[in-house]
Amino acid sequence: MAKRKASDASQQLQDFKARVGDVQQHLDKVLAEATPEKLTQMEPLMQAQVHGSLAQTMVTLFSMYLRAQGIDPEQHPVSKEQKRVSLYLSKVDQAANKLDLQNSKRTLDINVGAANRFISSAIPELTAEQRQKLKEAGKRHSTEKPSKRRKSDEKQLTAKGPTSAAAHAAALLDDLGSPPVS
Repeated sequence: MAKRKASDASQQLQDFKARVGDVQQHLDKVLAEATPEKLTQMEPLMQAQVHGSLAQTMVTLFSMYLRAQGIDPEQHPVSKEQKRVSLYLSKVDQAANKLDLQNSKRTLDINVGAANRFISSAIPELTAEQRQKLKEAGKRHSTEKPSKRRKSDEKQLTAKGPTSAAAHAAALLDDLGSPPVS
């Protein structure tokens, strides 16, 4: 039974050494890539992620060392450092998620040409004058800056008006100054 415990301990020690060796190889690769010159070229968020990962690695390795020495890492000041690094990494992750969300938000842009084609095909009885005014409205809208809205656009967005496509088309024609086609 004593031989069995010794062989188990020996096997655990070999596994521990192998894992430390794996960590060392990965750490060497990271440290080779994380030179000060390369870090200064990275964006601040990426720098924070690299520094946080390195700090987490160091704290974990030191905790492993303490365990190998028979010391409980939870009773050592390193546990406080572990919590601090984890908090830092969670803040970095929140910032990264926020940035990803900002970058992935689609902007609401209206394709005026497509809207005009849709209206033209939905109301085939448009007169030549009405079609021309529709084209002019599209050209006028496409030259405006997309970030600025006209007050009339905001009124249309906030007004509780008709909900059918025909009613919206009639309202558009009314805005263009032409009587709606019946």
